[in-house]
Amino acid sequence: YQNGFVCDSWNIINWIDENYDQNKLFVNEANKNFSYFLYLWTSRQLLPVLFKIIAHEIPQVLEEEDLVYFIKTREERIKGPITKFKPFRSNHIQEFRKLISPIRKEERTLLRK
Repeated sequence: YQNGFVCDSWNIINWIDENYDQNKLFVNEANKNFSYFLYLWTSRQLLPVLFKIIAHEIPQVLEEEDLVYFIKTREERIKGPITKFKPFRSNHIQEFRKLISPIRKEERTLLRK
């Protein structure tokens, strides 16, 4: 919580849950802990690989100052052009599929029941 703003997805979720009594997001601590695990897994494992797959396409949907900001901040972060991942896109797609394979297998199992 900084200067009246709540930053970061997890902090926003917690703020909403703590400040709105109706329709609680977390029904118990186990639910909250599992949600936090999913948040961490998604942000640390899935999103970095997904970014490599789609980074070169994101500028096509941005306009003016958003486009400039996106390119500047992302290229600083990855230390190069956002197109640098494009030649390896199929490898990143395979990596992403491996990361989500446990969920996909569980989903198939659940659908058969």
